Amino acid sequence: MREPIPERCPTVSLNMTQKFFTVAPMMDWTDRHCRAFHRVLSRRARLYTEMVTTGAVIHGPRERLLGFSAVEHPVAVQLGGSDPKEQEPKLVGDCVAAMKAAVSLPVTVKCRIGVDDQDTEEALSRLTDCVVAAGCDELTVHARKAWLQGLSPKENRDIPPLDYARVYRLKQARPNLPIAINGGIKTMAEVHEHLKHVDGVMLGRVAY
Repeated sequence: MREPIPERCPTVSLNMTQKFFTVAPMMDWTDRHCRAFHRVLSRRARLYTEMVTTGAVIHGPRERLLGFSAVEHPVAVQLGGSDPKEQEPKLVGDCVAAMKAAVSLPVTVKCRIGVDDQDTEEALSRLTDCVVAAGCDELTVHARKAWLQGLSPKENRDIPPLDYARVYRLKQARPNLPIAINGGIKTMAEVHEHLKHVDGVMLGRVAY
C-alpha cells in the first residue's frame, strides 16, 4: 500500500462520537494472515474476515474460515446467505433480526446502491428502512449498482459508475444511522474528504 494507514486514523466506534475506518472483506484476500499484517499498519481500523456463507460456516472448515487471533481485534465477520438473485429488502431485514436475536454483538449490513435496473433512490432507501427496522447497527454502502445480469463479479467491482452523492443523501436522510462508504477510494486524502459527509470509510483492494 503506497500510503500506510497512520496511527492517528479515525477509531472504530458505533456510538459515532468519532469517525471510523475499515478494511473490506475480500474473498481469498483478507484471511487471518492478511489481517495480522493490516493490524501492524493500524491499531484501530476495523478488519473483516473474508466473506463466508452461512452454509460454509455450518458444514465447512469453521476454524479455517472463522479463526482469528486476539491481535486482530477489532475484527468482524461478513456472512453471506440466500440466493444472490433474491435480494429482497424484507429478506435482508429478517436475517438482521435473526442475528440480533442470537448475539449481543453489533450487526451491520453491507450493500450496493441498487441492483440491475432498480431506481437507486427508491431501492437504497427501501433496503435501509427494512434493516434499520430489524435493528441494524451500521450500514456500509458500496456506491455502485450490482449488475447481476451481464457483468461478472470482477466486472462489478469496476464497471458500474460510482455515485458517492447517493450515499451522502442517505446519510442526510438518516443522520442517526452510522453510515460508511465504499468503492473506488484510493488515497487517504479521499478518505478524509468522504468523512466530511459520512461516518466511516471502507477501503478494499488498495489496502491489500
